[in-house]
Amino acid sequence: MVALPCFHAIAKAFPGSRRFLLTNEPVSVKAAPAELILAGSGLVDGVFSYPIRTRSPRKIGSLMAQLRAQRFDAAVYLTAPRSRLSLIRDYLFLRACGIGSIHGVPFNRDDYSNRRDPDGYCEYEAIRLSRCIRSLGPVDLEVRSSWDLQLTVDEISAADRALQPVQGRTLLAVNIGGKLPVQDWGDANWRATLQDVSAKLPRLAIVCVGSADERARIARLAQDLASPLLNLCGKLTPRETAAVFDRSTLFLGHDSGPMHLAASRQTRCVALFGSNNPPRIWHPYGSGHIVFHEHSGIAGIRPDAVVEAVERQLRATG
Repeated sequence: MVALPCFHAIAKAFPGSRRFLLTNEPVSVKAAPAELILAGSGLVDGVFSYPIRTRSPRKIGSLMAQLRAQRFDAAVYLTAPRSRLSLIRDYLFLRACGIGSIHGVPFNRDDYSNRRDPDGYCEYEAIRLSRCIRSLGPVDLEVRSSWDLQLTVDEISAADRALQPVQGRTLLAVNIGGKLPVQDWGDANWRATLQDVSAKLPRLAIVCVGSADERARIARLAQDLASPLLNLCGKLTPRETAAVFDRSTLFLGHDSGPMHLAASRQTRCVALFGSNNPPRIWHPYGSGHIVFHEHSGIAGIRPDAVVEAVERQLRATG
């Protein structure tokens, strides 16, 4: 999601070209395959995927043969910072696939690392990625079109049908998932927060989104709430979920893919971060968000502070 403006810039740099995404298979059931997010956007025409951290000569050879058969003219490298050895390995792999023009591999120090401001905060990863592909032209992160997923009428209609039970209410979208245990705020914190928000804002509707394995957990946490809760975990595609965020006034959740998806739709976020990443790199991009980043661990974030932030955001949006 943070690379979405780069995909738009690539489309402008290579008009009329067929574009394919080379990506690893999801590392978790909570992580949506990239093709489910980009399919239908017009930004990619197909996907080549591989098992993460594969060392199988047979699988690597098969993937290389598939890529060579396509006779690609260029490659654009869009990954989070990795080891120098990994960068060299990936570059040589792409060259071995017959690709002569390769953009974005961050060999120099400035592109390799997220810049820090005088207060020690890192720049957003979206900014670093944009800098890496500057050879293709400017990437404008501030215009809405750079974050456009080109949702279809059917995807928007699917979201509207799913939201029918809470039609007419102000919507708070909630995601309690996260790929890593260190990102999980815990049942007790989520239960206290949902109960407090529900008690203080009974006319609000809470819409829970996420993977199918989160559905039962939401059902446990949502008992005896004063406001209605709609459990959509596992019921919508990522792109249909984006349409739900378009209808939502606010998003509340962990450091996660749904958080970045909500931010890309210009939906205000209350985002919860723990100790697994430095400040700001993976924060939701844009203005108007409230981020709790507890360096001692996500469990140190107080539910009452989160509820107050939700109330403050709702007041700010009118």
